[in-house]
Amino acid sequence: MVLDSSGKRIHTQNSVYLEEGNGHSAKNVLEFLESWSPKALNPEQYSIGK
Repeated sequence: MVLDSSGKRIHTQNSVYLEEGNGHSAKNVLEFLESWSPKALNPEQYSIGK
């Protein structure tokens, strides 16, 4: 689960997408966490012309 700063759930991820073989893939988990980082969620990151 991904929570906002108030503890409100904003996303639930099916863990099957993070798994590889008999466990979790470090690469997939890292990519997931990075996609929910403050930098990734900053709207200025996606402004046209920047």
